[in-house]
Amino acid sequence: MSSILYVGSGDDEIVEHADWVEASSLFKADGNVSQEDLARAIALDRSLSQSRARELAQDAFDELADRIESCGENSHPRVSCYPFELVDGNTMLQKKSTDASAPDAGLLYLFLLALTRSDMSSKARKRAKLDPTKIFERLCADVLKEFWGGESAHSDCIVFGTAKLSVKSKGKAKPKGARSNVFSHHVNHLCSVLQEGIGWRTNARSPGAGDGKLDVVVYRRFRDRRSGSLVGFAQCKTGIHWREHLPKLQPRGFCGNYMVSPLLVDPMRIYMVPHRIVANRWDEDTRAGGLLFDRCRIAHYGNSIKSETLADCRKWLDDVIAKAKTSP
Repeated sequence: MSSILYVGSGDDEIVEHADWVEASSLFKADGNVSQEDLARAIALDRSLSQSRARELAQDAFDELADRIESCGENSHPRVSCYPFELVDGNTMLQKKSTDASAPDAGLLYLFLLALTRSDMSSKARKRAKLDPTKIFERLCADVLKEFWGGESAHSDCIVFGTAKLSVKSKGKAKPKGARSNVFSHHVNHLCSVLQEGIGWRTNARSPGAGDGKLDVVVYRRFRDRRSGSLVGFAQCKTGIHWREHLPKLQPRGFCGNYMVSPLLVDPMRIYMVPHRIVANRWDEDTRAGGLLFDRCRIAHYGNSIKSETLADCRKWLDDVIAKAKTSP
């Protein structure tokens, strides 16, 4: 098997144990993993007594029940639903059978689970020639747009990373400073869409190869074209060190650094991760990162993700699972 089946320990051990149960079910012929299976895995991995391992396994299965509640039922089960169910008195997790009429049911959740459990280093994360961090940003934009009220003449979402806008040079090398030009273009475009901020501040120092920690902007403005829109600035983070980046995006500082005139109403900070955030760290992480979207919140609002993004989710996920099955 692969590293996506590590058992886990530490501050987030409850969610890591629950993740292990979900991931393990993908490699079982019957799609079933029991609470006792988890207890044995924990005891073996950490040299714990069976009684202590069973206590931890019970905590994990309580977490799985909470995931079912948090993801909820919605009107588009083809994509955005929880792909497992608890059976046998909530002591066994079972992968739901595939419905021919909805072959991608649960795809979003499974992609996020694999994203959480996989190596996100720059050399290891690409599969099927796809970078999952870029897929994640795109699906986060669609999730935020749905949460913010949908796309309209006055509301939408913008993927802001500098890699999203190509500087065309007809086969020639990009000119010096092209990436900074891309960033300033994004700022100008954002100000134009919001109809405030004026644009790129003259002599502002570009963040270089970065994007100023801003990955996605979601907005809802008024028909009167006056300043003061409802705007969210989101950072999308993968990898095991995501918690270290919680406080890094500061919308007021971003606007002051890069816009001629800061937005009249400070944008809301949003932090999006493919991980399931453990309950006892939720308040702390929210204070640090702003409005949190973890795996279950993203799945619940994932009904309007673009078909091409979902296709990329499927390609990457299938490759991860196929390689995991052949790994020693």
